[in-house]
Amino acid sequence: MRILLAALLLFAAVFPAAASRFSAFPQKLRPNQFDQVVSLIEQEMTPGGSFEHVDADQQVVVRDRLRRMSELLNGRTSLDELSEDQKVLLINNQEAVNAILLDAPEEQVVCQRRELVGSHQIETVCESKRDAARRREMSQQEMKRLQKNIQLLPDQ
Repeated sequence: MRILLAALLLFAAVFPAAASRFSAFPQKLRPNQFDQVVSLIEQEMTPGGSFEHVDADQQVVVRDRLRRMSELLNGRTSLDELSEDQKVLLINNQEAVNAILLDAPEEQVVCQRRELVGSHQIETVCESKRDAARRREMSQQEMKRLQKNIQLLPDQ
């Protein structure tokens, strides 16, 4: 799950300008440094900050998601200490925060753990909301096409 480790470094990618302005911002985040990130986000949501556009209702959501992330990371020194399910929860919370802070809900990545068809193996699948909507639309179009073709077949 190196992707998740890289994803936790989200905050350097989320606000590179803010990260460069603050020398206290950890460039390679470890779970025990997460409180620093939360403090920085709080600062940046105030007037004049990089995320001042986040309204009060969205700030409540951001704080709740950051709290959930903090609970997952609490007492851990490495992301390797998280189970796969916990990593999925972490990245989903992180992506919800990113979508709000960046004002880009369609870019929010959502991960799911699901069983591979025909096996009992579990895999983690992540895709943006935009990609998921596109995939659903294409599937629906294909189903309509198939149904139309079936209706055109002569009775036997």
